[in-house]
Amino acid sequence: MKQIYLTLSVLSLGLALSSCKQESESNQASKDESVTAKQHSSVNKGAIIAHYADLVSLTYQDSLKTAQEMQVALEAFLKNPTEASMTKAKQAWLVARGPYGQSEAFRFYAGPIDDDHGPEGLLNAWPLDENYIESESEQFKGIIQDTTKYPTFSKVLLSSLNEQEGEENISTGYHAIEFLLWGADTSTDSAGTRSVEDYTTSAFASRRANYLRVVTNQLVDDLQYLVDAWAPNAENYRTVFMNMPEDKALLNILNGIGMLSGFELARERVDVPLNTMSQEDEHSCFSDNTHNDIIYNALSAQNAFEGQYKGVYFNLKGGPSVKDLFPTETKLSEKINNSVELAKGLKAPFDQLIVKGNPEGRASVKTLVDALSAQAQALSKESEAVGYKINIEE
Repeated sequence: MKQIYLTLSVLSLGLALSSCKQESESNQASKDESVTAKQHSSVNKGAIIAHYADLVSLTYQDSLKTAQEMQVALEAFLKNPTEASMTKAKQAWLVARGPYGQSEAFRFYAGPIDDDHGPEGLLNAWPLDENYIESESEQFKGIIQDTTKYPTFSKVLLSSLNEQEGEENISTGYHAIEFLLWGADTSTDSAGTRSVEDYTTSAFASRRANYLRVVTNQLVDDLQYLVDAWAPNAENYRTVFMNMPEDKALLNILNGIGMLSGFELARERVDVPLNTMSQEDEHSCFSDNTHNDIIYNALSAQNAFEGQYKGVYFNLKGGPSVKDLFPTETKLSEKINNSVELAKGLKAPFDQLIVKGNPEGRASVKTLVDALSAQAQALSKESEAVGYKINIEE
């Protein structure tokens, strides 16, 4: 899978570089019309693009390193399944979610993460139907239980089964690992309570362990692909991005922030579960980590706008960023920071905030939805004012 991604990236690089000059010339007239004069005199667009590329690279490096540490913790657990080693594996998963959650503003413009061959769906697809992975019913056997159809597991197999015949048929990624560690969340006052016996004496224990090992290795491979795609001084997507017309690159950055703020976070990840009042629709339902997912995503939009990152192993101080495209009176930074603070103010667990019998909790979630929507709308309006028409809804 990784080899395919890299091959396609190199081919894309060759095509993009060969057509760069023609594209720049053909778009020049329209760019001159769409970009306001105040940008030309005061903003170093090349510096913004270069700093953004550094931001993406460091965030994915942090995602990879924390995933590799999770991989080590999971392997230690599988070799010696105890309550203590299971707890350490869960903690490593929780830590790994932070950097990846802060990478999601790098989506929505057909970059390496989510072009036609990108691994986004393999990494972070949700919601996950747990019966697809694990079910012993007479009507339907899960992948783990179906020893006839799936006698062995491989990265190729599990990747091919992801979202097969249904968008909730998730077989790979963070949430598959989450489910295999926590199990289904059937309680109102705790996360899932999977027993360590599922990896020792219960039926299918060895197959469950092998599945967890394979799916974790696949996740690490997919993150390595993203790190390679954005590495400096290489023939990769980063080179393509740095050589595309500046206004196209800036439009891509703004689209990532706008789509994450509006469509993905405000609507899909927060408003949908608020309206359905179902924990099945929350992002990390098995571990009760959804409140942190929301914070990380809100920070992702802020990081991309401000050009900054504070991670587990890597940090980037604020530098040239798309914030510089806008006059200070737009107060976009204040709106984005307000959303971050509202996200941080949510009282975990998220699934109890959205229930019908918690009007105060539901109000806090609705306030966040409104703030994120206002943030997206303001970014769209102010972007158009300086020459960039962005998307905030699918």
